[in-house]
Amino acid sequence: MIDYWVVVIVCFLVVDKSWHLTGLLATRLNSPNKVKQLIRERQDLHLKQQKLSAQDHYAQWTKNNRKLDTLDRDVEQAKKDYLEGIKSTKSKLAKLKFLLVTAPFTFLKFYKGKIHVSSVPKGMFPRVIEGTLEHGWLYVALAPIQSKQISEGAFVMVSLGIWLFALLKVLDACEFIIDVLRESNPEYASATLKDKNQDSDIVNYKDIMESLD
Repeated sequence: MIDYWVVVIVCFLVVDKSWHLTGLLATRLNSPNKVKQLIRERQDLHLKQQKLSAQDHYAQWTKNNRKLDTLDRDVEQAKKDYLEGIKSTKSKLAKLKFLLVTAPFTFLKFYKGKIHVSSVPKGMFPRVIEGTLEHGWLYVALAPIQSKQISEGAFVMVSLGIWLFALLKVLDACEFIIDVLRESNPEYASATLKDKNQDSDIVNYKDIMESLD
């Protein structure tokens, strides 16, 4: 029967690996409607301004110019506020992750790391590896004084800490392979570059309009 704490730790692992999806939440929580509205107002006014003659409608033309300058400043400020809002939300989510996931996950890995979750036939690995599987990394440090002994029997128990370490290494390797395969795809590479540009502080009108559609 699987130990209750094993299930809890695996749940923490799943949350930890999927936490990056909260980045979408950061975008949703910060409405870009103000930026979009100001850009559209500026575009509409700019079209009207192009239809006016500076000589025949000098007063209106001058008034529109002043309003365009004001809209330019408002758009830049709205863009800045929008990006800062996203960064602030992501920062809060990162702190929330530390409190709810990272800290308790790390504590449980050390506190319950000696729980035995599996076993391998004795003699399958060198003695130092078998000792590490059963007692964790502490066995390697204490190996010279042989303070930790491998259990008797035909099997060597595998501790939760080592099992989790191996699992994380496998997951990291899989993620690396998937990233390499995706980056070899030109369409994915261009989409990734676009996402990075949208997260930067330098965002032009076209980038914002495309990201808001």
